Amino acid sequence: MERFVRRHGHALNRQHPEATSDDLPTQIREDFTRLVRHAMKIDRANREWLATVLDRYGWSGCTLAGKRAAESAWLIAQHADSDRAFQRRCLELMATMPDGG
Repeated sequence: MERFVRRHGHALNRQHPEATSDDLPTQIREDFTRLVRHAMKIDRANREWLATVLDRYGWSGCTLAGKRAAESAWLIAQHADSDRAFQRRCLELMATMPDGG
């Protein structure tokens, strides 16, 4: 949660530099915290699932599962910023793909 706020909070601070999280009603802060934790849990589960797919098939791009699945895999890799090693692995695997893979 704190990492998310550090990453995205700067945009809010530019728009409303005088605002702090203390200005938000408690319920909104709690709801936001719950939402971010839930999103992080989903991202972690997606990353773990994709890691098993990569172990078995590598980065197949569109050839194995189609364009939609390839785009989804790319989004999972993008959202894995809490695991830079995983992102690096994805990038290295993608770099071996022929253009349009």
